[in-house]
Amino acid sequence: MKSLELNYGDGLTVITGETGAGKSIMVDALALALGGRTDPGVVRHGEKRAEVTAAFNCDSNKTAQSWLEAHELDQDGECILRRTISTEGRSRAYINGTPVTAQSLKDLSQLLVNIHGQHEHQTLLRRETQRELLDHFASLQTQVITLKVLFKAWQGSKLALQTLKDKSRQFSERHELLSYQVKELNDLALQEGELDKMEQEHQRLANVGHLQQSSFNALQLLRENEKSSAQKLLSDAKRELKNIPPGDSTLDALQGLLESVSVQLEEACCDLDSYLSGLENNPERLQYLDERIGLCHQLARKHRLPVRELTNLHLALQKELEELSGCDDRLASLMDEEQKHQSKYHKLAQTIGKTRKIFAVQLEHAINKRLAKLGMAGASLAVSIYSQREHASAHGYEQVEFLVATNPGQPPKPLNKVASGGELSRISLAIQAICAEKYATPTLIFDEVDVGIGGSTASVVGKMLRKLGDNAQVLCVTHQAQVASQAHHHYSVRKVNEGKNICTEVISLDGDDKVTEIARMLGGDAFSPESLEHARVMLEA
Repeated sequence: MKSLELNYGDGLTVITGETGAGKSIMVDALALALGGRTDPGVVRHGEKRAEVTAAFNCDSNKTAQSWLEAHELDQDGECILRRTISTEGRSRAYINGTPVTAQSLKDLSQLLVNIHGQHEHQTLLRRETQRELLDHFASLQTQVITLKVLFKAWQGSKLALQTLKDKSRQFSERHELLSYQVKELNDLALQEGELDKMEQEHQRLANVGHLQQSSFNALQLLRENEKSSAQKLLSDAKRELKNIPPGDSTLDALQGLLESVSVQLEEACCDLDSYLSGLENNPERLQYLDERIGLCHQLARKHRLPVRELTNLHLALQKELEELSGCDDRLASLMDEEQKHQSKYHKLAQTIGKTRKIFAVQLEHAINKRLAKLGMAGASLAVSIYSQREHASAHGYEQVEFLVATNPGQPPKPLNKVASGGELSRISLAIQAICAEKYATPTLIFDEVDVGIGGSTASVVGKMLRKLGDNAQVLCVTHQAQVASQAHHHYSVRKVNEGKNICTEVISLDGDDKVTEIARMLGGDAFSPESLEHARVMLEA
């Protein structure tokens, strides 16, 4: 048998069978479909993968339906979760046929199913679990989530404020240095491209005498010398060519070329004459340029960068100085922000604290009432709340602790100091039954939570679970006949041989089959008239 399909009905469904038959495997398989941790060991030997599918009707589960709609996964009120696991340990998750992450399965599963494991009573020893149980009983889940968000925001702004304060001295020193450096660069007021222009002008003024002489000599050669200037020679050449009879195309082209050269030569002479007129010896200007260029190089060496990077440095330092100048404003803003977050946190934390104290009394009463029915009439549980304003946390100011006195007259003490394993199991079961009545999830699963109890106590547990089945779908894996006899539906798990393989099969029991299974669970000869009659009486009761 490589596959198995089960349809669970409303009310209380129990799953029974011999130890090791595979009852808890059914719960584990469902946990996989709900986003639980994967293990390649769940893949049947010789197969490539294992697949688990769980289908839910969400027509009456508005919260789950809203989640599906928000994630665009809704499908006419139906919700199908599918998970595949390969032999290499890789897994894939699907919601209504759409691939999703395992975390998405977990988020949705919290709205569909709540599983109580057989070892859950061990987590009851943790104060964190105790606080969560009280918050659940008081329906504070939404407020506590909001409080966590406020606490995170408060601590974030608080840390940012402290960091800014710690750096304020460094900022002050940096601000002073930047102010001095920016003032130096402001005084220099070097413009983009100015240095190149200054260096060119400095070069011209430093060599003005040589430039004047060279320009004058060049002008003499081009125009001023009447006997041998370039203009005179060019003019003579043009005249000689004009004396040649027309008709030679080559000479005509040369004449045109000489005419063009003549025009360009005249323009060059004019430009050279203008340049020469503009040259003047200006020692004061030369000294100014020498000092300014020297200052540029001095500041560049000081900042250890190329001189032409000074303007970029100036802009960068100005920007940093502006940011540091706004440090005081940022400090004031963070202080205001931190106060606002703290105020919102404190207001909600106070409200949650008051609600916890009110419902702590109600939870004590409800638990002690259940404990009496579970055979612990002399025991009493107290929900202790310590409010510590100076120790604020993401969960509020309160420290919640369950204290128990197992015998009358004894002072209550922490659970791990007083309760035995059997007592702790019954206390846990009482709390789970109470909290399960408040669960919004339509399906509750109890995996052997009745371990360590028997007799009339087991009967009470069965009645508790059956009552829960009036308002929710309840699945329970049990070894107790008293619990199984209370079920609306009964499945038996057993191992069977299929050739060389051993498989697990699940059988729906009714009528005489159900009587026989209850008789087996009672012990002794399951087919004796006495055992069968006892089983019938239990079922009828």
